Amino acid sequence: MAFENILKWRERDKDQEQVFIDQAMRVPRLLLAAELTTTPDPDAPGPEIQGFSQVTGKRGDLVEFSGIGRQPGEEMRLIATAGFINLPDEIADGIHVPLLFRYRGEVIPSFALEAVLLWLRVTPAEVTIDLGSHISLPQGRKIPIRADGTLLISPNAGKKARRITLNELALATQQHDAGKKMGSEFETIRDQIVLARTPANPLSPPDIFAATLATIQTNAYVHRVSWIFDCVILLIAAVAVGKLRHISRVDLVLGAIAFTAAYCLIALAVVSRWLIWLPGCLPLGAVWLLVLISIVTPHRYHARRPKATTMPASIP
Repeated sequence: MAFENILKWRERDKDQEQVFIDQAMRVPRLLLAAELTTTPDPDAPGPEIQGFSQVTGKRGDLVEFSGIGRQPGEEMRLIATAGFINLPDEIADGIHVPLLFRYRGEVIPSFALEAVLLWLRVTPAEVTIDLGSHISLPQGRKIPIRADGTLLISPNAGKKARRITLNELALATQQHDAGKKMGSEFETIRDQIVLARTPANPLSPPDIFAATLATIQTNAYVHRVSWIFDCVILLIAAVAVGKLRHISRVDLVLGAIAFTAAYCLIALAVVSRWLIWLPGCLPLGAVWLLVLISIVTPHRYHARRPKATTMPASIP
């Protein structure tokens, strides 16, 4: 069970914290969110975080931290594993989620990767990382990553997650404790990752961890089309250079607009159906560059006007 929000109670809510701790001790594997920082308290000792020992590749592209900023209380940290929910602006966005960070020179897992390791019952010593290529897990699992440690998530993966409310989960727990049969949607919950969050909280991290976990669990990794596609685009552009000068400027612009719209629709359909993303800069940039060249070239298209016919004057 993983909590995305950093659980930290106020002094007057210590009774609620104790109730949570008593219930949390019954959870076999508990993951609590924490946050790394680059400006730790100089008086506070830096905690040790277990990192990965089998790492190859350049580590300089990973975002580095030197301490822990916000984290749960000490009693909760003793019964749970910490998962770091940082989403640095320089590497993270709506489709790129960090799986790895650098902490005082060591490569450590993020919240999403830590949840997967707990789900698979895998220790960091069993993980092999090739930065810029993939993360190798036992049983032949591989997670593709970029050099900065981020994963390109599937845009539709989060829709496959089953969403339940806290009241539904509490009711299912009471039924289980009473020996009653739970609903079919809870029969396999023991083998799944339960992600707890409060979407209405503005301080809550964006709802992209569910999509990240679903992408990894279903192996729905988005990958780029082959480089042959780029070569074909460049070849078509080279062939079309000499022919575009015979087309009017208005037709060129209208054709480029239509091609841009059609290409974007096709790219969205391909990535949704086959998880293959088509490049945008090369084909669209080539089209508009050809349009610009055809417009400014001195041998551009001129519409042929009908020649005037001179009639000889009639002799009276």
